[in-house]
Amino acid sequence: MRRAITTVPVTRRGFLAGTATMAGAFLAACGAVPVAAPADAPEAAEPEAKAAAPEAAEVTEVIWACYNLGEERNKTLGEMEVAANDVLQGERVTLTITPPGTNLWEKLQTEFAGGQTTYDIVVNQINWVQVGAARGTFASLDEQMARDNIAREEFLDTASWLFKNKLYALPFQVSGELLFYNKAIFDKEGMEYPTPEWTWDDVITNATKLTVRTGDKTEQWGYNFGYTGINVGLGTFMLNNGGQVLNEARDRVVYGEDQLAIGGAQVFVDFILKHKIVPWGEERGELRTQGGGSVMGSGIAAMDSFHMYPLVNVVGKIGDDLGMTAIPSGPAARTVEVHSNSWSIMGLSKVPDAAWEVMKVIAGEVGQTLWTTQNYPGLASVTGEFQKNFPNLDFSPIIEQWQQHGRDFFITPDVDAWRKAASAELEPMYTGEKTVPEAMKASADAANAVLSERPDEFK
Repeated sequence: MRRAITTVPVTRRGFLAGTATMAGAFLAACGAVPVAAPADAPEAAEPEAKAAAPEAAEVTEVIWACYNLGEERNKTLGEMEVAANDVLQGERVTLTITPPGTNLWEKLQTEFAGGQTTYDIVVNQINWVQVGAARGTFASLDEQMARDNIAREEFLDTASWLFKNKLYALPFQVSGELLFYNKAIFDKEGMEYPTPEWTWDDVITNATKLTVRTGDKTEQWGYNFGYTGINVGLGTFMLNNGGQVLNEARDRVVYGEDQLAIGGAQVFVDFILKHKIVPWGEERGELRTQGGGSVMGSGIAAMDSFHMYPLVNVVGKIGDDLGMTAIPSGPAARTVEVHSNSWSIMGLSKVPDAAWEVMKVIAGEVGQTLWTTQNYPGLASVTGEFQKNFPNLDFSPIIEQWQQHGRDFFITPDVDAWRKAASAELEPMYTGEKTVPEAMKASADAANAVLSERPDEFK
């Protein structure tokens, strides 16, 4: 049985309220004035009755867990914990940051298999949610949201957190593909900045002009692929060339024989091997290290198709030289990958109602406004707060592309397994050891071998 904490509560802030209201009064009971007895010697007066203490309320403890996110983001999580306790009435939230190296997902699954959970609310990932939803590790939120008139549309990415059309998490930070560019490099070369109307051909033409070599050494790169995986960068090229990655049932990959998907992959590889406008291998790794986790941060890349996540670090590296816009279009589409991280209630929580009250704070305006110092929020109403941190950047074309052309991470319950198998077979095409059609066929076969063994519980 979870212990209850006795305290005098403060009032709760509503899910989307901007301020808290304070209420309550204490009632003191006074004793009657004693009356002297009709005797020669009066009896000693009875002591005056003590004022009654305010009735204590029972407050339920809710344990909220997140893996270690680093000093700065952990600090913000702590601020969210304090803010939640300031506005909650019937609940007290206790934040647990798991130590570095802890496999939180493994712990959650092991505990669930044993019929217990340490936590009531946990951080969630797109490669965890469907497995956890299918098994009951995470609780559906639809009933609570309907009861409290909270719409999915209030959040920027609920699609990533659905399983069989039920919602199992609320996103607190969202990221999607975008194009970073270095304005100083474009200015130096006297070239126009990228626009949302750019196509692959525009990228190739301009990135070729912006790539500078001295002998065998590349002094300046015209372009970079921040993410190359089949679920993000490479997959986006396949789709934007008119191809497919998964079938509609998401139980088989089809890109190994889809000529349009193969054509999109060929363009992707040509950026590296034919046009030589994108760094690869050890050189790419060195530039990422130099740039604090991104090639754009190194200051020697003109453009980088990446994600929103490294924005704060890139600004810290190149400052006002950073520009950004929408991902360039392929011949068939402008699709971009969008995903998020979220908070979920554990299916075995003994205090699900109290956990929901906490969720409404940490995933609502109170929590997400605080989180805007770290990443793009998942709640639409506070996105402006994040953008205020970067007054020289125009977010509008990026958010428009996310909203109109965003797609998920090709999420399936077994996404980690088939993605790993698929990626291993793709590596030879980036070095020229295999042709693109050969590598794509081998990759698809490896992925389908995994998908063919999908357990019944995930079907």
